[in-house]
Amino acid sequence: MPALRAVDITLLYGRSLQNGSSDVIKGAVWKVQTLLLPTADQQYQDAFNDELESFKERVRGRAKIRIEKAMKEYEEEEKKKRLGPGGLDPVDVYDSLPSEMQKCFDEKDIQMLQDAISKMDPTEAKYHMKRCIDSGLWVPNSRTDDDGEKEEEKEEEPQYEELKTGDAQ
Repeated sequence: MPALRAVDITLLYGRSLQNGSSDVIKGAVWKVQTLLLPTADQQYQDAFNDELESFKERVRGRAKIRIEKAMKEYEEEEKKKRLGPGGLDPVDVYDSLPSEMQKCFDEKDIQMLQDAISKMDPTEAKYHMKRCIDSGLWVPNSRTDDDGEKEEEKEEEPQYEELKTGDAQ
């Protein structure tokens, strides 16, 4: 309806100027196309682009949050997997050790570790060794030679006796 009213007004305007109707309509259509529509299209396009950019930012932000959450869950899962028998993380314990003790663990030198512990304050040494045991970095009374392990296996193997009954044949 508004379009028809606009055409009626344009025709009335053309009659008052004594011009032909087709010239007035062509001029009006040209003005609408060149002046009004590009402005409306540009405003629409600008609004659309703004909304599109804000949507992209929301998606990027949400993706970043999800990735951070997934990484945090993965790290927690990995940390739970590597916990020692006392419930401590070996990586955290190793990082908290004095550099001299870290070097001993790196080189797997027991004598060097004993020397480092003897140089330390006894309470501090006890604290660090307890944490090493709880994390699984150090296993007390473990034997590294194969003969010792074989003897342990023999000692731990249960002995079963055959049960004899007089009724069974």
